[in-house]
Amino acid sequence: MPLKTDALLADTQHMSAEEMGAYCRLLFTMWRHGAQLVNAPEELARIAGVSLRRWQKISVSVLRPMTLTADTVTQKRLSATRQEVQELRRNRAVAGAIGAATRW
Repeated sequence: MPLKTDALLADTQHMSAEEMGAYCRLLFTMWRHGAQLVNAPEELARIAGVSLRRWQKISVSVLRPMTLTADTVTQKRLSATRQEVQELRRNRAVAGAIGAATRW
């Protein structure tokens, strides 16, 4: 997962250190799960590493940069970056296959 530090800092200026840590944990987990998470407070709290009671207090701030639907939580920039990385991997795989074929 490429880390765009300027964008991360811009998105988290309003957060405390605890909130930013929870936000990063959500992003990292989201990256591994197809750029989205299930919108379930208990699961989000567990991923964020806080109790459900604490999650209820910090979630408004943590989720502000994210997009919520009834079922999912996503983050626009992370989704776009993940798509770019997947396309780059596909292009490199094709180029590698072509290079290997020309050698043999």
